[in-house]
Amino acid sequence: MTKAPPLNMDGLEGVSVECQKSHQIFMKDLHSFKYWALQMYDATAKLPSGFLNGNIVQFGDFDLCMKSKNVAHNIYGQYCLANIQVEVPSSPYLAALYNLVHSHALLRSKLTDSSHRIPRFSSIQWAICVPHTCSPEDVDIAVKYELKHIFNGTEVQYNTLINSDLCSSAKPEVWPTTTILGW
Repeated sequence: MTKAPPLNMDGLEGVSVECQKSHQIFMKDLHSFKYWALQMYDATAKLPSGFLNGNIVQFGDFDLCMKSKNVAHNIYGQYCLANIQVEVPSSPYLAALYNLVHSHALLRSKLTDSSHRIPRFSSIQWAICVPHTCSPEDVDIAVKYELKHIFNGTEVQYNTLINSDLCSSAKPEVWPTTTILGW
């Protein structure tokens, strides 16, 4: 798992205790090759081929994420689509790479554009499958942490957005009896 490690949620300042506990169980079970944890890991997008040619939207496997669950620990898969906006670097070399990754700026969009603009051509979209106990804010903290290490020592600047509307959980909803009877 060292070539494409799972998103780290453990020990990060600002990440909820519930998220960290579920993530620790996930990591333990992943290293033991438990099926539910392998599903969650497999459902998360990995670095694809063609990234330098603009292949920057990676949806992972939504259905597989929704199937991943550890009922004994009450952990269910949650699929979140992270949006990452990379700013044009001032270095000519990095600017050339940026230009390749963004298909020579054929169409442009920003994180702040309304979400009805589909597809978003300029932002990187990356699917992440995490325990349902992790909020979009928890996921955002973890994504920023990973990007900080990826771009360490470079001039690359970025912004992230994990919109709660783009997170879906497989955790069964519990409805009050009055809601069920009134329906």
